[in-house]
Amino acid sequence: MNSRKEAGPGVVAVRMRSLLLVLGVSLSLVAPAAAAMAAPCTQTPDPSRWSKPSTPDTGASNFTTAAHRGAGELAPENTLDAFRYAIAYGVDMIEVDVQQTLDGRFVAFHDPEVDAKTDGTGRIGLMTFEQARALNVADNDKWRGSEFDPARMPTFEEVLDLAAETGTGIYLDMKESLTNVPAFAALVRSRPEVFRRSAFLPYEPGRAALVRASAPDADIMWSNLDPRFPAASLYALGVQYRWFGSDLESYDAGKVAAIHDACGLVIPNVYDGAKGDVETRKLLAARAMGADGAQINLPDVTADALDEPVATRLVARSGRVCLLDAAHGIGLPRKPVKVGGVRRTSDRFGCVERGRRQSARFAGDGSALASRLR
Repeated sequence: MNSRKEAGPGVVAVRMRSLLLVLGVSLSLVAPAAAAMAAPCTQTPDPSRWSKPSTPDTGASNFTTAAHRGAGELAPENTLDAFRYAIAYGVDMIEVDVQQTLDGRFVAFHDPEVDAKTDGTGRIGLMTFEQARALNVADNDKWRGSEFDPARMPTFEEVLDLAAETGTGIYLDMKESLTNVPAFAALVRSRPEVFRRSAFLPYEPGRAALVRASAPDADIMWSNLDPRFPAASLYALGVQYRWFGSDLESYDAGKVAAIHDACGLVIPNVYDGAKGDVETRKLLAARAMGADGAQINLPDVTADALDEPVATRLVARSGRVCLLDAAHGIGLPRKPVKVGGVRRTSDRFGCVERGRRQSARFAGDGSALASRLR
């Protein structure tokens, strides 16, 4: 999720030794609490599988999909619309970038500075909650002048409410501004069902320890994995972390097997902007490697690739007909709907114009099943 510049071999070696030292200290501090709270791992480790396994592991039967910043190609990223669309296409989790404002509130936004994606300037961690909420997050080259302009930065409470209403989990990407970890963990725990379905990504071992101290039963994720990190170290991290993220290229079947031997779950990043063909190829490669899920950019493409199109229904509304996902009643945008034999494209609410008593039909596609209104 964070870009990383290449370093020379000497620098990498020093960083790796430093990282292993920090990990050793951190794990020694937090392992007793983690072991006390986590269900015991009954998997028998087999280190011979960690180098060149003869057959890749089989991942979890329920392949977990997490939508990176929501459906950021269908609506401005990290907005309620983007999260709703991702949920409509059946993802299990929405990945939310959580920032802390100067006065201690939490909002959804990715960049440390707001300049590139809003009509404001400056660091979000130095803004008050009201200042952050006043920004237009659609005032950027991608969304300016669209039907989503203007758009507001969601409060984290709004995101929690949406997840609770729809039975969705949250991939909690804790950005650098988020310093009050106990308050944040308590806020997530205030929605017990959402907490149970979610995972915290703290990046730093110290913040992982704070999450564990604040919420001993929380699922914590390890990410930003260096591809040279050994499988044995990933196995050792299983005492503290349940989920393992990072780019797909950081993994091989042996590392996946080591994490599984620690009763961990692997959910690599398979996205590449709006490149649906690349995301599909990486998604299927992750499954073949034994991954238990994937973080994706294009929920509609993922539904097609996994052969899991969502059920739909057409609903009449005052001069319009709207295409909704059947499970949540969320409108599906940019879909072709025929009304009285005329093809129209659904708007941000999934709706098109309809005359009195005109029939409507959605023929279906790889991501959504057909539906009809007579």
